Amino acid sequence: FFFDAMSLTVLTWNVWFAPTAFSVRYAAIAALCEAQQPDVICLQEVVPKFCAKLLKESWVQDSYVASDNSSGNSVRPYGVLMLVRRTLQPKFALHPMPTRMDRSLLTADLVFESKAVRVGTVHLESLANHPLRVQQLQVSARTLADHPRALLCGDFNFDSQRNFSGTGPLENNCLEAVLPDFVDVWPLLRPADRGFTFDSERNPVIHKPERMRYDRVCVRKATPLDPDPNHPIPSDCSGSDHESALSPSSEPGPRRSSTATNSDSDPVPPANPPSEATPSLIPRSIKLLGTETLDHPVYNLKPEPPPAPAPPPKKVQVARNLQINALQEGTALDPPRAGLCPSDHFGLLAVFTVA
Repeated sequence: FFFDAMSLTVLTWNVWFAPTAFSVRYAAIAALCEAQQPDVICLQEVVPKFCAKLLKESWVQDSYVASDNSSGNSVRPYGVLMLVRRTLQPKFALHPMPTRMDRSLLTADLVFESKAVRVGTVHLESLANHPLRVQQLQVSARTLADHPRALLCGDFNFDSQRNFSGTGPLENNCLEAVLPDFVDVWPLLRPADRGFTFDSERNPVIHKPERMRYDRVCVRKATPLDPDPNHPIPSDCSGSDHESALSPSSEPGPRRSSTATNSDSDPVPPANPPSEATPSLIPRSIKLLGTETLDHPVYNLKPEPPPAPAPPPKKVQVARNLQINALQEGTALDPPRAGLCPSDHFGLLAVFTVA
């Protein structure tokens, strides 16, 4: 995994707002974040309880500044949270977006070796809400427009090769239409690897068949294309908001190799990286995090306690019309660790050279 003294490391992860086995899942996520020691940690679906525990961690208090003031108000009922190393002197801002699901864009302005960097993290609207996602991407484009060293990461809620619903054009086309001067780092560095971050074949948390690359790290290209963030969106980005089963797009994106995998091995750097004389963030490597189940030693968790008698499950309101079965923490209703990953999403860790 590429790293040098001029590297900026960014971690992004949708940590799943479900209360299922909260304590052990939280411990695993916190352990991985601490072990990776990234410069910037961007988390989505953070609930106040998760935020409060994380901000009390000694490694966080010693080395990081948080976008939340420890009240948890910025992630109520759930939201995005950012931790940035103190040495980078972060200045945070929360940007409202059109949403029906309490979604927002969070940015941090950093100073890395005297060079200005803007990092944005976002949780775009879920499910069959393509038009809203386009509007949210437009807000992101405007917010990042004046920053040559800029990146946008988070849960985009659409895949690069297939649509969640509908039979219209590939929704991913709108990423290039709205953010034409940004590049998606995963296919840039690992073109033969699908990089699923929501994967029912690897993650036992997901019970219905679904393999999607919802989570992204996108970075501004070294030579911008002079985009106008207010330019009209092409008609094929209007999208279909009509729900249906997961379906391939009628206009598929670039074909991948038939031997494509979802490997976590180190990627091959781009053949022609941008000039380091241009103010830019040069992508060097990217990998998945949290792909192992909770019984794996990578998390260094305490031994699993024996199950206790189980009370009946109950329903709780998590956030605006989103209901999930709440499992009582520490009871026999919590699945064994071998049946859980830390989240329903895998995280991403990306490394950039700051030029």
